[in-house]
Amino acid sequence: MACDAHNQESLCQALNGVDLVVNAAQYEVNSSVMRACLTIGAHYMDLGGLFHETKQQQLLHDQFQAAGLTAVIGMGAAPGMTNILAQYIGAEFDSLEAIDACAAAGGYEMQESETGVFIPPYSIQTLLAEFGDPSFQFVDGKLQEFTDKSGRQKTQFIDPIGNVDCFYTLHSEPATLPDHFLHKGIRRVTWRLALPKPVETVLDSIIATGLASNTPIEVNGYQVSPLEVLSSCLERNAEKYTAPSKTQTVLGCIRVEATGIKDGVHSVSRADMNLEITGQQPNVSAEITGRPAAMAALLILQGEASLAGVHGPEALIPGERIINALKGRGFDFVFEKQA
Repeated sequence: MACDAHNQESLCQALNGVDLVVNAAQYEVNSSVMRACLTIGAHYMDLGGLFHETKQQQLLHDQFQAAGLTAVIGMGAAPGMTNILAQYIGAEFDSLEAIDACAAAGGYEMQESETGVFIPPYSIQTLLAEFGDPSFQFVDGKLQEFTDKSGRQKTQFIDPIGNVDCFYTLHSEPATLPDHFLHKGIRRVTWRLALPKPVETVLDSIIATGLASNTPIEVNGYQVSPLEVLSSCLERNAEKYTAPSKTQTVLGCIRVEATGIKDGVHSVSRADMNLEITGQQPNVSAEITGRPAAMAALLILQGEASLAGVHGPEALIPGERIINALKGRGFDFVFEKQA
């Protein structure tokens, strides 16, 4: 069914009677879908709110709690499994100084490279916000704003990704994880991202031209949004130039490091989650986000992840349970401890 996620009446009609709504739409509709869930009495889960929307969603906590409904915000790969891995390795510390998360990807090509056409690996709106907007990181015990693409540091991932530049981007982990670890004295929660250089170069060029703006401009007497025009062009590219039979191998790597004190000893624990998958576009690049989301949805429906209110996944998704489930679905997990 097709409906307008901003239209509460049509949204409630479409969703009425379901037990759990998994919202995989663009993040700006998250709060609207959550309000519909309150109306119809359904649990809720999404793939992330890119920090600002996440903070707005947290304002609905009391209403979900009063209704006895569970809302899990940011349960994909990142955010999502980043939060779960932080929960899993952070639990062993007596006190925590920092949770530092990052991700990198390899295998994305300039699709149909002989045509020179760019097709983004995921939502262009999300990519441009990540690469062009200031980010918020939890540093020195408080949320602080950082300029776009700051905080660069080299990070060694598995081959073929290798040693790449990761930098701060706008993300949801710093919006929820600090509260979860507040009782352990957490002072830092950060998020960094690295994408293949060809993708980064195109995104930088788009931002430089002003096409990332959603502010309407006048063209031949018509008011148009540069970002909406760009999105439409990219959708046309995907439909026109993506060969249905062409396969592509994508490698996604997520890393979380926890630093703190255990039994009087200062130590660092690291957790990596990797997924290498070969398949056909457009679905292959969504697997690393979709599989954890689907498993979390099952855990909620089966009663293994139930907590009234609005929460990050670290608060209620059982870490060991979902990690073991994903091991059987192609994910590779590596855990390391350093004194």
